[in-house]
Amino acid sequence: MIVAGEITTIGGHTPNPIAEINLTNGAANTLWNPNANSSVLSIEISGGTLYLAGQFTDDQGQARNRIAALQLSSGNVLSWNPNASNTVNALAVHDGVVYAGGAFNSIGGQLRNRIAAVDSVTATATAWNPNASATVQVLRWSGWSLYVGGDFFTIGGQPRSRVAELSPTTGLATAWNP
Repeated sequence: MIVAGEITTIGGHTPNPIAEINLTNGAANTLWNPNANSSVLSIEISGGTLYLAGQFTDDQGQARNRIAALQLSSGNVLSWNPNASNTVNALAVHDGVVYAGGAFNSIGGQLRNRIAAVDSVTATATAWNPNASATVQVLRWSGWSLYVGGDFFTIGGQPRSRVAELSPTTGLATAWNP
């Protein structure tokens, strides 16, 4: 099991702030140590890749601004590097796209306000651009929709108070408006 946060010690190991834990005995895998230099706020696994989001700017001595990809089996940092301009709070991976939400205004080489879709191979932002008016805190897939929570009042071209359902193809808010 992979755990992340502001971990100082876990299973007899001192990781930096992400660790792999044996579910049977609770021991940390001391050979698996990605070593991000600050908080990891969200993780997502897709195939053999572990995506990280947070406040870090370095992982294993390589510049990775707030978003990174690791080889799941070894914990080694991969070349994928979207370079977010500010904190990334949330991740969701779907159909070869990494959706990111946070406080950033650029990611994957494009201007994107607090929410973006990043190609899982090239690390470039796609054309999908819901443009949130304030910080995005949570992303969750359900069926064919992406649900978003945060501090925003507009997103996907519509007024939405802190929660919205977005189209994964257009980035527009759907009619769902609780």
